[in-house]
Amino acid sequence: MKTAYVRKTRSTVSASSGPRAASGMGDPVSREDNAREIPERVSRCVATMVYYHKDGYSWSGANLLIDEARTFLAWAAGLGLGDSVCDRVLTPVERELSDRYGPEVGHRLHGHFLRALEDAAEARRELETPHLKPGLAS
Repeated sequence: MKTAYVRKTRSTVSASSGPRAASGMGDPVSREDNAREIPERVSRCVATMVYYHKDGYSWSGANLLIDEARTFLAWAAGLGLGDSVCDRVLTPVERELSDRYGPEVGHRLHGHFLRALEDAAEARRELETPHLKPGLAS
């Protein structure tokens, strides 16, 4: 199940990479900025999941998680990370959560984060292409 989530999330982030990545244009930020942003993003994702867990999976925690997922997708698309987002961000997030909470809880929290990314990507696709929503075909 983990592999399917990661594979699906990888394709979601790649598909959300925007026109810069699709057109083959260069990286919009320098390597130095990129190297600094990735650990910061990992820390932000972990902090969001720590709050979500400590707050007992509350509505406020869930809203924070949803906001972070949306922000994460926009950030990844802006950097044009594509498939490398799993290796460079999602894997360290899962590792940190497992170190903090143990493999069972860490994996479950990471699954919640991946699900939030999937939901945010789906919502983004629906906003970008409302004419392609299922059930609207005439």
